[in-house]
Amino acid sequence: MMLVGSLLAPTAPGVEEATLLGAHEGATLELGPHHKRLEVVTEWRQADGTTTRQSDALIELATGMHYLADGQWRPTQERIEILPGGAVARHGPHRVILPLELVTEFLEAPDPVKEPYVAVGYHLGTALQDTIRHNARQSCRTLFILGDPTLTGFVVAPPGTPSASGGTAPCDGNGRWVYLSWPAAPEPVEGYYVYRGTTLEGAIQNGRLFPSHIATTWYEDCAPGGQTYVYAVRAVKLTPTGAGSFYNLSRAASVTFTVSP
Repeated sequence: MMLVGSLLAPTAPGVEEATLLGAHEGATLELGPHHKRLEVVTEWRQADGTTTRQSDALIELATGMHYLADGQWRPTQERIEILPGGAVARHGPHRVILPLELVTEFLEAPDPVKEPYVAVGYHLGTALQDTIRHNARQSCRTLFILGDPTLTGFVVAPPGTPSASGGTAPCDGNGRWVYLSWPAAPEPVEGYYVYRGTTLEGAIQNGRLFPSHIATTWYEDCAPGGQTYVYAVRAVKLTPTGAGSFYNLSRAASVTFTVSP
C-alpha cells in the first residue's frame, strides 16, 4: 500500500505562533479500483486562543482496493462464503465460484485421484494436475481459478508418528491383530482418522478403517496376514468460519508395518 498526500509542516500559513492540535480523517473525496482519496483536516490553536482548520488531501494506493457493485465502489474483502452447492468469493474485483465437489473433495472425500495427494502433504498442484488428466480420460473440461495452491487458510497440526506392534495374534481367519498408537496432535482436535494400504497414497485412497473419527490415540486393526502395510493417521478438527463450520483434516503421519502370515 502507498500513501500520497500534501500534508504540510506543523505550522499554520503565516502564523508562526500557532500550535498544532492534531489531524483527523475527514470525508472520502474519491474512490477507484486501486485508490482512495481522503480529506485530512488539521487543527491549529492561534495565539489569541481561536482554532483554525486546514484541509489537505491524502491518496491511498493499493491493487484491488475496491470493487464496483450496484454502481458504487465498495471495499474489497478477503472472504469466501460457503453456500449450498459450493463456495463463492464475491467481495472483490474478481468473483470466483467453487463447485461443491472442488470444495469438499480436497478436504475429506476418499476420491482416488484428487484427495490422496493433499492428504499426505503433496503440493495441491499435483492433485489438480491429476484431476485434469482424470477428467481428460472422461472427455471432461476442467477449469481451476485459485490463488497460491501451496497455501491454506486453516492449518491443522498433524499427530506424532504412529507406532505399530503385534501382527501375530489371529483374528477373522487369516487376519492378524495390529495395535497402533500415536502421540496426540499438539492442538485440541475432535479425533483422528486411521487408514491402511500398501503405500501411503493407497492407504488414503482405500478410505478410513473406521467410518467416523476416533477420540483415542490408539486403534486395533484386524489386517490380512502376510503383507506389509502403511498405516496413516490424520487429525480431525471442527473449524469455524464466518460462513459456518467444517471438519478440517491434517496431513497424514504414517508408519510401515509387516503382518505375519
